Amino acid sequence: MLPDGILLAYNGWPARFKSHFKRLKNDRFGRLTRALSQRTIVLAYGREQLRDPEYLHAVDQRVNQEAFGGHLPDAELRREDLSAEDAAGHTTREDGRFIIVLDPTWNRSESENRRTVQHEACHAATWSDAENFDFHGPEFRECMERFKKP
Repeated sequence: MLPDGILLAYNGWPARFKSHFKRLKNDRFGRLTRALSQRTIVLAYGREQLRDPEYLHAVDQRVNQEAFGGHLPDAELRREDLSAEDAAGHTTREDGRFIIVLDPTWNRSESENRRTVQHEACHAATWSDAENFDFHGPEFRECMERFKKP
């Protein structure tokens, strides 16, 4: 049995979860351990799901259907390190097909992933091959308005 007031810390958790760890009395230790184990399993499953190309494609298709009526062309989604660009996502067009790359460092949750896909979908919707095109210009900003919460 652990002594009263032991300080639990788990270095692998994101900073926003650090506040959940506090000094505990022995009678609460078992309940917290079980709760943390369940939370860890849920987080591990969620992060693993975000690596699945089929899941990423389904998120893109859902955004396309909900926000664009399914009118955007099909895109290929990938997860790659974009730290050199300091970006959460990046959209390119190769052979007439859009490729959306998501950085796993920035997209650690389903909601972050969805926001990045929405952003990149607006790049696809407002794409232009014109020289000196402003990719975050008025058309893009107007497109992003559809995702603002009322």
